[in-house]
Amino acid sequence: MDKGEYASRFTFGQDLPPPEPYVESTKTYPSKKSQKKGSGAKSSGNKEAKSKAPPPSGEAPPASASTTTPAPAPAPASAPVPPPSPPPPPPP
Repeated sequence: MDKGEYASRFTFGQDLPPPEPYVESTKTYPSKKSQKKGSGAKSSGNKEAKSKAPPPSGEAPPASASTTTPAPAPAPASAPVPPPSPPPPPPP
């Protein structure tokens, strides 16, 4: 395929409006003074507001504090677990 055949498949800016003129504006980058609040480590967010690790017991993490219903109390670890029920007898 020659270059002319390839270029003829496309229209290059014929239906585009003229570009907008350049308008100089002030930069809005944060100042370096406001970034030096931390101890130098690059971290984002409040250290106190970070979420804690989920409990290792396999339970789901608690819901956020904005919910009004209290979570059910977990069963005590010393409570015996009932044995599984036997399977039903086969039909005759």
